[in-house]
Amino acid sequence: MTEPAMPPTDARKSGKSPGRTGRAAPSPSGTTRLTANLNQPTMRAIQRLADTEGVTLTEALRRLVGYGDLLYQAIRLDGDDVLIRRGEEHERIVII
Repeated sequence: MTEPAMPPTDARKSGKSPGRTGRAAPSPSGTTRLTANLNQPTMRAIQRLADTEGVTLTEALRRLVGYGDLLYQAIRLDGDDVLIRRGEEHERIVII
């Protein structure tokens, strides 16, 4: 026997939509649709990259996630240091 769907008021109170598992499922094209709540600093970073590079917000988000993943992989997983250099000076070491 199937469980009855939650009425709309219960779904809103629980924060869950009826019939949703909370997991993103990839589409046949290999992409995944994701809904996220972003704070203002995060949205400004995405918008800045989109404006500067002339790309969509989706592409800007993909790139920023890629940059973050590169840093995470290098620092947290591989134990490397990441250097930011301006000209001939070593500006700082980034530790995440």
